[in-house]
Amino acid sequence: MASRVQQLPSPKFACADIRFALDGQTAFGFTPSTYFHKATSSSNLNLIDLHYMSSEWQIDEKFGQCSTLALHPSVEVLAFASTTPNPQLVHIWNWPDGDMKMPIRTISHSARDPVLATTFSLKGDLLITAGTICRAWYWRTGELFREYVHLPIHAWPSIRVTDKYLIAAGEGKHTVIAVWDLYTAEKVHSFNTDGYRSVSCSFLDNTVFYVNGLHHVSSFRVPTGKPETVYTSPKTTDRITMCAASGDGILALLVVHAPRPCTMKYDLRLYDSHRNRCVGEYELKAKPSHLAFNPDNSLLFVLTPGSPPLVFTITSSLKLWRERRELLLVHRREKDDHVVSRLPEHVLRYILEFL
Repeated sequence: MASRVQQLPSPKFACADIRFALDGQTAFGFTPSTYFHKATSSSNLNLIDLHYMSSEWQIDEKFGQCSTLALHPSVEVLAFASTTPNPQLVHIWNWPDGDMKMPIRTISHSARDPVLATTFSLKGDLLITAGTICRAWYWRTGELFREYVHLPIHAWPSIRVTDKYLIAAGEGKHTVIAVWDLYTAEKVHSFNTDGYRSVSCSFLDNTVFYVNGLHHVSSFRVPTGKPETVYTSPKTTDRITMCAASGDGILALLVVHAPRPCTMKYDLRLYDSHRNRCVGEYELKAKPSHLAFNPDNSLLFVLTPGSPPLVFTITSSLKLWRERRELLLVHRREKDDHVVSRLPEHVLRYILEFL
């Protein structure tokens, strides 16, 4: 049973990165000014209604271009850092009130260190900021809670929290993934990856998926799981530079190859890890900046600076199998409830392959 993949019409807004609210209805899209030759004075942060694929909201332009963004679990507070004029500051907003002239609080991550990534804890009490060091703050008061140190120094452009741990992907002499206890700041695990220039990570519950080398995608379980290879490109000429994982076992991969000298082509490859097969491949006109699944794993956004995102709706083989299994059970129960309820899983799977 193959996964179903369908491309949807592109929305009208353009963004290079996106953050989804846990309610699954809204998101914030933005284009960091590092993707342009020069920063513009206007704001680049937009509220997106995912149901209608519309962009509705902008922040005051005097706070500069948004470089990184975090949404509070309550979907009532957001925090963002800008590239100019003060990249070390994080502004916190209570956005549903509609008063967007001034933030409710501003936190200085450090005197010189620009903020590369931000996120809230799952409980919502802490704001984590990352530059060359990671720090946790009580965002309501601005009080520093913990510092998370890894030597040698790395830049941490990607961070994620679970209920107990902080996970960060870092760039330095080697690309590295580190895990700390969120509340004690004790480092519990770290390892170098064979990343291509930088680490491309996708965080899913307690599992981290990351590009390992030029041709592999690996994963490990937090906190101290052993890294395992989950995908290997069948062609040695293909280079995997970006990955994203859905909760239903779909891997979205950016594959780069050069069919001719000085010519680069970019393909989006969708891989079903439950069936161990490619379920779709799409040629892209430009290099994407970000791949992201929405919270319920039904939509995949392929984001490119200055262009409307490509949106795919994906139903994995696992989800299809569950849906058809339920339909079969309902149908059989109408005839003989006793027989169907005793059918083992492997028998049901065999039957469903031919539906």
